[in-house]
Amino acid sequence: MLRNSSNRSFSRRLENRDAVFEIESDEKVHFEDAYSCRTHLIAGEGISVNLVPSFVADELMRGDIVPVLPGWHRRPWEICVCRRDSDHSPLVSEMADLIVENFKKHTVDSWMFWYRYFSIPLESVVLPAVD
Repeated sequence: MLRNSSNRSFSRRLENRDAVFEIESDEKVHFEDAYSCRTHLIAGEGISVNLVPSFVADELMRGDIVPVLPGWHRRPWEICVCRRDSDHSPLVSEMADLIVENFKKHTVDSWMFWYRYFSIPLESVVLPAVD
């Protein structure tokens, strides 16, 4: 199951070091909203590729669901949010650029937190280069 293509974080791409895999559309791939992906995952009706780990944190902690495809992950989604009426503001755009330029290089992508949090082995994971 993949999130709908209308979702801003939509991606078919999975990465593992230098390896990249693009998930093709076929009858086995279902595109759903996050809630539906979560519901089908918990019901044992498939593998969800791109749910945010915090959305299923309780199920992961209990062991009801488990991570699969060790070392494979989506490209981390860089997110910064603002009010809808400020979406095209030059000031908001400038501030977002400053945040990315000055702070991103000092942090590790958020998916690394979840690997550590749930004790998923990191030996096959390569940290992103810092500019």
